[in-house]
Amino acid sequence: MAVFRVERNKGYTVMSNHHLRNKELSLKAKGLLSQMLSLPEDWDYTLKGLSLINREKIDAIREAIKELERAGYIVRSRERDEKGRLRGADYVIFEQPQPPTPDLPTLENPTLDNPTQEKPTLEKPTLENPTQLNKDIQRTDLPKKEKSNTDLSSTHSIPILSPNPSPCREAATPPERKGTEAAAQSAVDIYREIIKDNIDYHILKQDMKFDGDRLDEIVDLMLETVCTARKRVRIAGDDYPAELVKSKFMKLDDEHIRFVLDCMRENTTKIRNIKQYLKAALFNAPSTIGNYYTCEAGKAVCVSLTREKKTAAPPKLFDLTSLQRETNRIFGYTAKQTLDLAQSLYEKRLLTYPRTDSSFLTDDMGGTAADIIALLCEKLPFMAGADFTPEIAKVLDSKKVSDHHAIIPTMELAKADPDALPESEKNILTLAGARLLFATAEPHIYEAVTAVFSCAGTDFTARGKTVLAEGWKELERRYRATLKDKPEAEDGENEGVTLPELSEGQNFPNPAAKVTEHTTTPPKPHSEASLLSAMERAGNGDTDPDAERRGLGTPATRAAVIEKLVKGGFAERKGKQLIPTQNGAALISVLPDMLTSPQLTAEWENNLTQIAKGAADPGEFLSGIEAMARELVQTHAAALDGKKDLFREEKPSVGKCPRCGSPVHEGKKNYYCSNKECAFVMWKNDRFFEERKTAFSAKIAAALLKSGKVNVKKLYSPKTGKTYDGTIVLADTGGKYVNYRIEVQKN
Repeated sequence: MAVFRVERNKGYTVMSNHHLRNKELSLKAKGLLSQMLSLPEDWDYTLKGLSLINREKIDAIREAIKELERAGYIVRSRERDEKGRLRGADYVIFEQPQPPTPDLPTLENPTLDNPTQEKPTLEKPTLENPTQLNKDIQRTDLPKKEKSNTDLSSTHSIPILSPNPSPCREAATPPERKGTEAAAQSAVDIYREIIKDNIDYHILKQDMKFDGDRLDEIVDLMLETVCTARKRVRIAGDDYPAELVKSKFMKLDDEHIRFVLDCMRENTTKIRNIKQYLKAALFNAPSTIGNYYTCEAGKAVCVSLTREKKTAAPPKLFDLTSLQRETNRIFGYTAKQTLDLAQSLYEKRLLTYPRTDSSFLTDDMGGTAADIIALLCEKLPFMAGADFTPEIAKVLDSKKVSDHHAIIPTMELAKADPDALPESEKNILTLAGARLLFATAEPHIYEAVTAVFSCAGTDFTARGKTVLAEGWKELERRYRATLKDKPEAEDGENEGVTLPELSEGQNFPNPAAKVTEHTTTPPKPHSEASLLSAMERAGNGDTDPDAERRGLGTPATRAAVIEKLVKGGFAERKGKQLIPTQNGAALISVLPDMLTSPQLTAEWENNLTQIAKGAADPGEFLSGIEAMARELVQTHAAALDGKKDLFREEKPSVGKCPRCGSPVHEGKKNYYCSNKECAFVMWKNDRFFEERKTAFSAKIAAALLKSGKVNVKKLYSPKTGKTYDGTIVLADTGGKYVNYRIEVQKN
């Protein structure tokens, strides 16, 4: 009897043919959807996996996904966690297109100004597989073909990144790829795709809130860091193992990038090095993003409030050193200029004797001081309408006056017209008069406020002050308002901003959070003001309180000491700053410690004080100095012979190297960078200048280095044989030779 057997094909898939009949879909989109619907239910879909099994680039797969999403066959959604921050994207695949989701209503009391920026760190991030579709879907009401399983044990057929990679291996070895595409792609290209995939580059690129160029800069920086061959990477001044940094960068996702871009957009401080700022922000993003968004979505509570009443006493009257410091800070005058101006006013009988180290008046000068103050209130314009009652007793103390009392204007001011004086002398006279008014005014009284706020488990401290009585600060404010150039604030002068009324337990919902860049800076070079102050205090701790002179020099000689250092080439002025020259640094390095320490001056002053009291022998003091000088010559003369090369004449600088910033010096045949590791050099006989019959002078070189271009007249044209005026532009590309080009000036 005949037997019929049916051989059924068990490897078939039942699916809707709706998408196959959809004329608006491309062949690539139809094929990709058919393949995803035919894959086992327990498979995960990733762009990288789909790219490999289809022999297509990730960008092509991504475009097909977008086409299916626009057609409604794929629905993407993003949900928020309990803190209102966005989670990763979820994709659901449908056999038939779904209607578009209606717009959601606006919340009556939204907690975030811009909710699409709230990008927290996930509690259990799966950063190694950021493009996974149908992730963590718990819905049970979907048809079988609309579900997917996230069990990674059944995804062995699709090459995807390991869910728990070793940071070192992940950063050092590109993922394995098969086919002709992998053979053509370099490791750098592979990593670029992985980084873009991790951060949802194409989605961020379409977001109009973010700068596309800045996003590309971030991608390039991440790629450069991940592919570096260095063993350590410097971030914010600290060196970290390169594998640690690579691992962190490979785990960054779109939330972290949005966070970094948000911080840059809200940053109010000047970013000096954008590359280093971005590298530090990316490195720290996983640890700072949580508190940042939690603060904005939560509330701040004032948990502590401390108020302390404080008093700022009026400043003392001027002695010569304090006058020199203040004029340098306000007007930029050197110590010698101030002394000369004060001496000129003294000779005109408008100012008291300037060479004094006293900051008080004698007890018998109360009446004189009162008359001068009354005269100043009439003569100085900033005192018009001021409510001022002087307290003369504050500035009277005969015990603290040595040879001469403090510097103040004289009654001759009543006969003189301050406006007829040279501006520099008028500035000195007005400043001395203003200081007399400040010193006799009431104290400045304020309440220092320290508030501690708790937000997102972190305490933040705010400090400020509430002014109770302006006192002498009101007169100082009036005086400063008359100055053309506002002086630099002294240390601590601007501390304590005014805070609003606060109370413990007060709540501040949705406080604004910002991550700003701050850098530590080395101590500033000395200005003449700070150097004079240092000279005045040097060695005071070792000097006898009864000594006639304390510190380095006297008020009358300190200015001359500074001028001698400048004229001798051991220091130079740059604006208000005093910078030691190479010879100055060399001199300090060869001198014995004994001669560079203020303790020697203190010791001599102590001996002179004892001699004045009759408690020491002057002959013994002189013989001790002779013995010390003889010993220094014998001990150090031979050692100095080998250090003569330290005192070479410094070569003048033509400008700064455009490549490394080092000084550029002029040689016989060229202008070269002083940095031996830098190859920047401009040859005087460069063909560019010889063809145009123009001498490559130091003036032209300096202009090119300063602004990158220079206007030159009568340039020769080899084509026409005529001359013309044009602009030579420095077009340095960083190669072996420096290039130039001409920009013709249009009439």
